[in-house]
Amino acid sequence: WAEKGAGIFIDEKSAVTLKYCDFLANVAYALNLAETSSEESDEAMGGAVYCSSNDLDISYSAFEGNQAEVGGAVYVSGNNIRLADSTFTANMASSNGGAAFISRCNDVLMSSCNLTGNGYVAVEIESSVSVSILDSFITGSVGVNGAAVSASRAEDLVIVESHFSNNAATGLGGAMYLSSSTGTQVTSCVFANNTATEAGAVYVVDSTTVSLISNSVTNNQATVFGGGGFSLSATSDSTIFMNSFVNNSALMGGGGAVFWMFDGRAMPEPAHLTENEYLGNLAMYGDDKATDTVRLDYSGNSTTGEWTDTNSSPPGSEVGIEKSAEGMIVQMTVYNQDMI
Repeated sequence: WAEKGAGIFIDEKSAVTLKYCDFLANVAYALNLAETSSEESDEAMGGAVYCSSNDLDISYSAFEGNQAEVGGAVYVSGNNIRLADSTFTANMASSNGGAAFISRCNDVLMSSCNLTGNGYVAVEIESSVSVSILDSFITGSVGVNGAAVSASRAEDLVIVESHFSNNAATGLGGAMYLSSSTGTQVTSCVFANNTATEAGAVYVVDSTTVSLISNSVTNNQATVFGGGGFSLSATSDSTIFMNSFVNNSALMGGGGAVFWMFDGRAMPEPAHLTENEYLGNLAMYGDDKATDTVRLDYSGNSTTGEWTDTNSSPPGSEVGIEKSAEGMIVQMTVYNQDMI
């Protein structure tokens, strides 16, 4: 074992190639110096491979049963990385990136890889530019947000012709979680049988220029909130175009297929939510698509029946009013039919 890179530790500024390698049951442990030093110990990183400030090329290799706090199988930081034609099976990170943790990299490619049963979060990407995931399968992953892929502060993330199935998040985005990122394209992918509390397949928050195009989104479930398939929060310039949404559900929230909101408020339907196919989706409201419900305060007098609307209801809204016992405050919920 080692604290960083129990299989291989790479910390020299040179290009490294690993080909036809097997990494089995390597474990990175953090040294516990709490009783002997006032300094905090580092996290255990890279159960199989730790690489910092190098170009790393891994192909035709297998990673199975490796463990660490961060990057159960592979930890890479500050360099370019290529992962191709490799398998990642049952690797675990107690914090982030069971299969791979990728941080501050400038050119990342994952191509033709199979990732099965990794956690928590199979692939964690942060503060990286030009990231591509192509023709890869990620299945059976577990995590909090984005069980298969979680990306924060990423630029130019491209995911094409990849399959995400049977991934389960206890938080947001059963397959994918995207935060504070720009220039994301997810095209011709399959999302099937993924689950999360919100956004069974993909959750996007605080991001710009996000395109979700020509994907197959089937049998995904949001168990508590909205978005059985996709959910967008505080996200601008988004395109959801020519996707197929079949049998997705959000039985305790809105939008069996697609759900969107801005800072917990309802908002108009995204301009580029067009030409999608919907079949058999279910939700508490808006079987196919919905925004958040809107809670508005009314004040007035229940005796005279005079009520003052301190908020404006959108045209075409269906309004339900529930008066307080004192007749002074009413809490109401608006379901905007134009948005459902």
